[in-house]
Amino acid sequence: MRAHQVYNAKEISKLSSHEEVKGALGLSDKQTSVDGTDAVINYVNESKKQKAMYNLELFFMTMK
Repeated sequence: MRAHQVYNAKEISKLSSHEEVKGALGLSDKQTSVDGTDAVINYVNESKKQKAMYNLELFFMTMK
């Protein structure tokens, strides 16, 4: 499995901040901020390293 890239956080944040996406997913402004998105990406990558598999591929793909 490849790691999610932190450099994508700005674009992912932009997409997840769209009102319809944010509302459908129940996300807060803090969660959809660049810092919040960066934190999620780092959490997922660390979880994968520790074999606690959390995969957000589908989540990120729906945000294109």
